[in-house]
Amino acid sequence: MRNTSRVKFFAAAAVLALTAAACSDDETATTTTAGATTTAATGDTTPADTTPGDTTPGDTTGGTETTVAPVVGLPRTSGDQTAKVMVLTDVTQGQIAYSAPETYPAVQLAFADFPNVEVTVCDAKGDQNEYLNCQQSAIDSGVNAVVVGWSAGGQAGEDALYEAGIPVIGGGATVDPLSFAFSSGQGNYVGLGAGSVVAGGSKIGVLYLEGTDFLVDAIERGAKSQGGEIVSRAAVPSNAPDLAPAIAKLLGDDVDMIILSVSPPMVVQAMTAIDATGEKPLVSAVGAILPQQLLDYLGPLAEGMFAINQNLGNAEDSETMAELAAGVEGIQAGTALNVQTVLGFVSGYVLATALSNVEGDVTSEALVAQLNAVDGLDLGGMVGPVSTKPLPAAGLERFMNPYAIVYKVVDGKLVKQSELIDVRDAFAA
Repeated sequence: MRNTSRVKFFAAAAVLALTAAACSDDETATTTTAGATTTAATGDTTPADTTPGDTTPGDTTGGTETTVAPVVGLPRTSGDQTAKVMVLTDVTQGQIAYSAPETYPAVQLAFADFPNVEVTVCDAKGDQNEYLNCQQSAIDSGVNAVVVGWSAGGQAGEDALYEAGIPVIGGGATVDPLSFAFSSGQGNYVGLGAGSVVAGGSKIGVLYLEGTDFLVDAIERGAKSQGGEIVSRAAVPSNAPDLAPAIAKLLGDDVDMIILSVSPPMVVQAMTAIDATGEKPLVSAVGAILPQQLLDYLGPLAEGMFAINQNLGNAEDSETMAELAAGVEGIQAGTALNVQTVLGFVSGYVLATALSNVEGDVTSEALVAQLNAVDGLDLGGMVGPVSTKPLPAAGLERFMNPYAIVYKVVDGKLVKQSELIDVRDAFAA
């Protein structure tokens, strides 16, 4: 049995702690085939310019090197291969008030020109047992690949899929050779450190939740890669009634920027405490804990804050993003454009590109070989050029999205401040 569950538990626990407050079960599944939509009873499945640095080459044996010229607008690919793809995500919220139904229409959009590919979704409902049940359903139904969106039950890991030889794209573990992960707690926090320095921080203090020192270590790795340094740390419990002492410690260490690595409600506490000091340090956080609802609640306190993302976030950021928003809206009305939408499309498109190069039967070996051959794949700028070559970082070898981009709160909205920053070299530090 592959022991990825423990890795996923700690990574997911950190993400849950930081996204908990930010962010009717159908007994049918919708399958998209040849542009038509059919419904069948299936139990609990629910329809629903940067240059990468040098990396250690992956195994591309039998694969077709996939390097695509720059594209303008939403990228598209096509093929007549026959395959089954499952999207595993929380369509329904569990105990945590967050879900990611957007992943499903985003993956459907990526496969819009594959008439013989069936795309289904399994709702994990924020529950570890349901997350495991979805994996068993994928195995039983002969799925060729699984795209993982976001699930509160994700700490259960994807060992069953890996043991069955099924590649996992999107939110899987960052250590298994069958995983192609575009989201990672630690990986994203390397980007947070790098982006915070690009935003103007040089002597940085980090306010973080007790027990998540490894995330601060990731932030430090990213900051150092851009010439910044972490000069102060302040750990707080998740139920801390007052953050003023921790903020005072950081400011007392003469920091010029404070990175918030806490839950969204604690962002309010922190910004209130900072404001009460009368000092004006720069403040940054991962975009996941700065949803628009929180920015609206903070009002003037949010002005000037920096959000560090790993992808473009707004329809007005580029033609690609505008087309993505229109595309998912055309598939499922009301689909939000957010990080799950972007990463869902990215994961789906990478998988579709690999699948389009498979000749003959779509076996696990053939598909994985083509996935491992992806290098410099252009996604229209919504993320950096995608390479599936392993990163030279223990525990993060299979993280495929080593980029950061800086946003700033201007008039209550997040506005792009930088182009995508390649932080690949930070993983070699």
